[in-house]
Parts: sequence; C-alpha cells; structure tokens
Amino acid sequence: MKIPMRFLAPLSLALLLAAALAQEPFRPTERDKQQIQAKLKLLADAVNSLRAAKVDDDLIVDVEVCQRAVENILRFPEEFVDQQHIVNAMTTLDRGLDRAQQIKAGKPSWIQQKGRVSRGYRSRIDGVPQPYRVILPDSYDPAKPAALDVYLHGSLPNDFEVNFMASSERPNIPERVVNYVRLQVYGRANNGYHWAGETDVFEAIASVRKRYNIDPDRIVLRGFSMGGLGAWHIGLHHPGEFAAIEAGAGNTSSFRHAFLDRISPAAQSTMHIYEDMADCALNVFNLPTAAYGGENDPQLLASVKVREQLYREGFHFDRQGIAWKGRDLRAIFVVGPKAGHIAPPAEARSQLDAFLADAFINGRGTPDHIRFVSYTTRYNRSHWVTLAGLQKHYQRAEVDALRDETRANYTIKTKNVSRLLLTDVAQARKVSIDGDTLPVKPGKELFFANVAGHWKPSQRDAELKKRHALQGPIDDAFMDSFLCVRPTGQPLNPVADEQAKKELDRFGNIFAKYFRGDARIKDDSAVTPADIANNNIVLFGDPGSNKLIARIIAKLPIHWTKESIVVGDHTYPAADHVPALIYPNPLNPNRYVVINSGHTADPRDYRGEYILPRLGDYAVLKINRQPSGNISTEVVESGLFDEAWKLPATR
Repeated sequence: MKIPMRFLAPLSLALLLAAALAQEPFRPTERDKQQIQAKLKLLADAVNSLRAAKVDDDLIVDVEVCQRAVENILRFPEEFVDQQHIVNAMTTLDRGLDRAQQIKAGKPSWIQQKGRVSRGYRSRIDGVPQPYRVILPDSYDPAKPAALDVYLHGSLPNDFEVNFMASSERPNIPERVVNYVRLQVYGRANNGYHWAGETDVFEAIASVRKRYNIDPDRIVLRGFSMGGLGAWHIGLHHPGEFAAIEAGAGNTSSFRHAFLDRISPAAQSTMHIYEDMADCALNVFNLPTAAYGGENDPQLLASVKVREQLYREGFHFDRQGIAWKGRDLRAIFVVGPKAGHIAPPAEARSQLDAFLADAFINGRGTPDHIRFVSYTTRYNRSHWVTLAGLQKHYQRAEVDALRDETRANYTIKTKNVSRLLLTDVAQARKVSIDGDTLPVKPGKELFFANVAGHWKPSQRDAELKKRHALQGPIDDAFMDSFLCVRPTGQPLNPVADEQAKKELDRFGNIFAKYFRGDARIKDDSAVTPADIANNNIVLFGDPGSNKLIARIIAKLPIHWTKESIVVGDHTYPAADHVPALIYPNPLNPNRYVVINSGHTADPRDYRGEYILPRLGDYAVLKINRQPSGNISTEVVESGLFDEAWKLPATR
C-alpha cells in the first residue's frame, strides 16, 4: 500500500519517538518505590528489634542481608533494569520479614533447610552483610563431614543482590544429584574476585564451615567466565587451600596491554598481582587442576597459556580426544568441540566431573615435594612452605622444597627469596637451603633468613620489612578491615585539603558501587586506640587538618610541611600537590596506614574484570584548578618502596 507523502513525516517522527522510548531505561514508579520503602522500614525495624534482644548475630545477618540487598538497589536505582527487579526486591524483603518472625518464634527453619537457600555473613572488611547461596543435598548429614564445592559466578551485569538472592530459593530449579554441599559465592558482584571480592570468597567459605559440617580437606573451587578468572587467580595464588580447582574460560589480560608504554613502571610491576595467571602456572604442581574452554571461545586462551607455560616449566601433556592430560601432573585441559563461550557441554562436563571425583572423595593431601612461585608476599604459602620475604617484589620468586619420607631431611632451592618459614616440621633434623646445610631442632615451625647470600636460622622479623599482608600497594589495604579518617582541623593548604576530601567521597562511592560495601568513616578526633589496633587506617587531609597525620608524619619516608612535600631528592610545592601512600602504621606496625587514597585503579577498570593498581606504594599528585572551579589531579611521581619500606635508591 502506498502511503501518502503528507503522512510520512508524522509517521517517521512517531517511529523515532517509539525508538527513543524503547531505549529509555526502566524506572520504578513512585508507587513501586513507596511500597518497597515501606516494607524496607518494617524489615529495618525488625532487625533493630532482634539486635536489641541480643539475638545471635549469625541469625541476624541472615535477615539483615535481605535488608542490605534492597538498600543497595535503592542506592543505585539504575540497577532496576526491568519489572522483575521490583518483584525480586519485594520477594527479598518478604524473606527477611519471614525470617525475623521465625527467629522471634524460636524456630529459624532455614538454617536446616535442604536444597537452595540464601544466607549471609558479616564481613570483617566493613561490617556489611554479604550474601551467598548454599545448596544442601538431601544426603547431607550434619554428623558426617561433607565435601564442599565452591562455585564462582560469571559476570552478572544485571544480577545484583536482589536478583542473586531471589534466585537462591526460586522453585522448580533442577539440581544435579550430588553428595556434597555447594556454595555459590557472590564475590561482592562483578570485580573479578579481586581485592574485597577475593576476601569474600574466603569469608563465605568460613561462614559455611561454621554453619555446616565441612571437611576442610575436601574443598574444590570452580568457576566459569569471570568465575573462571577467579578460579585461576585464587587457586593458583593459594594452591595449598583446595583439594582441586576447575577453571572454565576466564579473561587472560586487561585493557592495559594496549598502552603499556604509557603507564608507570610501578603500575606495570603491580600488574603481576592479578594479571595473566600463566605466570603462576607452576603452582599446578601441588594443585589438581581441571581447565575448560570452548574451541571457538576467545577465552580458551586462558587455559592454553597456562598449559603452554607448564610445557616451558618442563611438564608434559598427552592429547586424548577432547582433552590434554598431564603426564607428570594431576591436570587436565578440556576443549569443547565447536563450542563458544558456554558452560561445558555434556562430554566435557563428564571428563571434568570424573577428574574432580577423586578430590571430592579423597581430598587434599600434604605433599612432601612442593614447588611454588609467587610475585608478592600477599600470596606466599603452599602447604608447609611460606615465602616470608622476597629479595624484590613483583619479580618471580620460587621455591622447590623436598623432604624425605621420614620428614627429617629437607632439601630446598630458592630464587628471589629472603626469608623462609617451614611448618609441619615436628620430625625435622636437617635442612639444606641453596647448598647451606643447617642442623635444626624440631618444633612447630622453622624460620630462616638469607644473610649476605647464605641461609641461617633466624626468628620472625622485628625489623620493618615487607611481609604477608604488609607489602602494599595502596589497594592492598582494602582487603581487610579498614577505617577512613576525615579531617576536622585547619588545613595547611586549602586546595590540597579540598582534594583529599574529594578523594574520600570518590572512594566511598567506588567501594559502594563496585565492592557492594561501606567505607567506614570517623572524624580524626573520634578515632580510638581500638580503631588503630583493629583496622588499616586511611587518613585524609594534611598535617594541619588531620590530627593522625600530624602524629605520624615524622615517621613516614616523606617530609610534608606547609611549604613543600619532599620525596627523596624531589621537592614539590605543597600548595598545589598532595601525597598518596601506603606504609606500616607507626602507631601499629602490624597494620597499614594509607594517606589520601582509596582504590587507585583507572576508572575504566571498574567496567571490566581487572581492577589493577595505578599508583604503586606512593605517589605525588598535582592539583589543577579548572576554570569552572572544579579540581583535577595528575600523577607527577609514583613508585614502590623497597623491601625495607624505604624509598628506592634510584627513581
């Protein structure tokens, strides 16, 4: 039918309007929001009532996690992407109210519920309830230790807490019949299981072990896509913690590779923390590993790179059908024929399950031969071997440790290791390290230090040195409990103080959005000795405005006055510069102090799965006042402290 010309313009306009409306983001109606907020208030009141009644927090948190889930989606309304999110928010509130009523009646039924159930724990990082999902098989008997299957989800662009929790107990979801407990980790959403997301994995496991009878030697870690990335990084960084891992796909590198020549040496060095886990492929030696990728999936490259690195390390594989099987390793690399980025099809799933069956049944052993590689003391342990210190961070550190069948004689070779700790040494009589033979007395542990190129028995360090969880970079402070401290005094320089407060706000928003938490904040005048004892302290301001900065500034490796900031032989005017750094807290050397910084990643990182450090251990930022009145910063210096937490000799 021919349409008259006079109708074409209005019709085109209507089509354009319809297209524009189709692209409009979903928005909950005012009625929806009012209903959610009304029920949320009821739940918040119920949680407060339980707390006032001194109910066990392990029960309260299973209720409060429902409250927190809905508070988050209201805080970030763009996460309401369709009407189902409204339904899921209401469902989550109803579950929380029902649980509160069950507690009040003294009959919390969900704690013994079989099948799928959402639960929560209170994170030590920020005190915020975090969700996880447990799938309890009908065969579970609390009198018998059960194996645990820990699963890391892929990227969930639209499935934040309310969706994750609503699907936890959705009816008619078929489950495979298994005889082990399954834990589906939330990981604080979509951060690649990095930083607080990594801590979440271990905190969720700890919560499940507290609530259910779990055999600690029969814990298997699995994941696909972003979850595969997490399984690679957590498994290879912690090879002594799991009976086996299964890593499906998983990105292999961040966008930074496109412009390596434009990022600082410190940023390049710290990429070793999370980037390209093939660097740690040797850790498969003590970790039964199953890997999967579809033949047509670009992310197959993750397992290919690990397998190829293992070839370079001297190991061998035989091709058997769709799988490469280790000849001298407990490892299998399965390829899904003609498959893209999808979960393993039936034949591949069958081979992966067969490989993991031994781990679920027999569990983790204690090997007498350990080979382990790391680039940081954040990840420094495999079974009974701990790299207590490195000669230089972010370079390959390696240990090859062998003990005889009596566990009396140890032969150890190291590279780039300065301090070594051995545990499980009750029968030890002689230890040889890099040719130095050392008679020892058996005990709970043995500590050695490399002094002028030779190994000697030693004690745990009293000196200030980089060590586990006290090695930087700045971002490392946010893997454990931290407290941000707001300045209340008179700043030395208003512009620098303004930037510090802006950074505090930025970090609070970043941590809430991408790590689903709350940055706890106190005024400098309100900080207590207990706060300093129990937290990494994150100080904002300058020596004039922040009392705690004033207390410690003389003990930091920089000098900061009203006139200048001195970093080694570099001097910057304090009027328009501000330092950012991490350092062992002079008020509590077992914890960090951070100055004027939250997470340091490039803003683009938060849209991907690699949240990589940008500033290293320290940086100086120049503050630029824009014509609009806004301020921006540029990094004029950044770097890494040496192994004794000193500025490097050459920069």
